[in-house]
Amino acid sequence: MSKKRTLVILILVVGILLSLVGGAAARQEKPKFFLIAHGGPGNVFWVTVMKGMADAAAFLDVDATWLGADTASNEAMVGFWDDALAADPDGIGTTEPVPALIEDAVKRAAAAGIPVIAFNTQDTRPEGERLPHWFYIGTSEFIAGQAVARGLLAAKPDIATVLCPIQEVGHIGLEARCNGVESIMAEQGIPVVRFTITYNLSESAGLIGDAFAANPDANAIVTLGPGPAESFYAYASENNVTPDQVIHATFDTSPAIFAAIADGRSLLCVDQQPYVQGFETVVWLFLGSQYLLKPANDIFTGPNIVDASNVGRVIELNQAGYR
Repeated sequence: MSKKRTLVILILVVGILLSLVGGAAARQEKPKFFLIAHGGPGNVFWVTVMKGMADAAAFLDVDATWLGADTASNEAMVGFWDDALAADPDGIGTTEPVPALIEDAVKRAAAAGIPVIAFNTQDTRPEGERLPHWFYIGTSEFIAGQAVARGLLAAKPDIATVLCPIQEVGHIGLEARCNGVESIMAEQGIPVVRFTITYNLSESAGLIGDAFAANPDANAIVTLGPGPAESFYAYASENNVTPDQVIHATFDTSPAIFAAIADGRSLLCVDQQPYVQGFETVVWLFLGSQYLLKPANDIFTGPNIVDASNVGRVIELNQAGYR
């Protein structure tokens, strides 16, 4: 390489570095963002989303704060939204499990010119009735449900009845998951039975047992999160239910779910890549608030399927906090 070419490259590199330093110096304050959710550090799923948020904030040198209850609470989001708006942020990311609860707050943010991005759970009401968010970052819950149903049928063609317990009444994302399963099973004439459980592991294990007793031909179950999956494992263990008797698939990820896939107790789980949801929400809040940049469409982070073929590698990434 000639000295002249080397000098040109060095000048370019120095110019880029100076522009970055100058941009940082021009900022009087770091951009300030809030991510508001219906869950928090009490759930391993949200811990992964929060890691994505924190990593993106460090990468971009911005402030990003998580506002979410330790355990699932849609109602708590109302107060968190009030707190976020009072802080006059540069942007807000929000889950939308029950849109009516936060509708007034989201409209206030939009009126104030604060960018709002939906993540993880979106308002699925008809166009024109939805919350005024910019776009959505997350999985398609309905398509994910369809993928689960197809996986179950491929592994067990003789499914008679599917149980689909729902742990949060009125949660549109959970309902969409069951809807997706039901749409595929209906094509085969297979009924899907929905019933309500809770986040209490032992209580829900009993409710799952009651559902199997009420539907003795049920030989498949789809759980909608880590807690419900562990409730099924508890029920199966206590009642000596084997995978050849009842096939199980679940949504979301946890060490317990990965272990169950590895040893054959679960067929698969849907990974909606929660780390990406946290990371990309901060990135797009930054790009949107600072440069008015945003994608033309929603950003889907899933569904991705974890099964026996890839669970070993995913376990390694889970231990590092990325899956």
